[in-house]
Amino acid sequence: MSGLAMEGPPTIAFQPFSPSHFAVLGVFVLCAVTMIVLTRAGWLRTVRVMELLLAAMLIFEWPFNLWVAWRYEFLEAGNMLPLHLCDLAALLGAVALVTRQAEACELLYFWGLAGTLQGLITPSLTLDWPHPRFVM
Repeated sequence: MSGLAMEGPPTIAFQPFSPSHFAVLGVFVLCAVTMIVLTRAGWLRTVRVMELLLAAMLIFEWPFNLWVAWRYEFLEAGNMLPLHLCDLAALLGAVALVTRQAEACELLYFWGLAGTLQGLITPSLTLDWPHPRFVM
């Protein structure tokens, strides 16, 4: 497998509250505010398209994560399956966005408060942008 792996992007150590961290938080807030403003303005079709695009991104994040782990040779049993709370929250988020079931939204709300929000504010990252692990 080492013959198939390619040299990866530059590895820069991640620093919390660095410009790249604030950029990601800004993009997150901008997307949330945009969806709220569009919903209140009555652009429901546009919001629905954004919901479905976000759901597709959440679903395809896990296979992309697997591919990057295989490509850069750090695929292990601990990172092969989506068994962490944030991984399960991402999959549940896709279900909630597509189906709009109240139960899925309620569970996602609590999982988001418990892990995902904390992960956005104080991420446990080792590599900074532009490494693919920064995005995942």
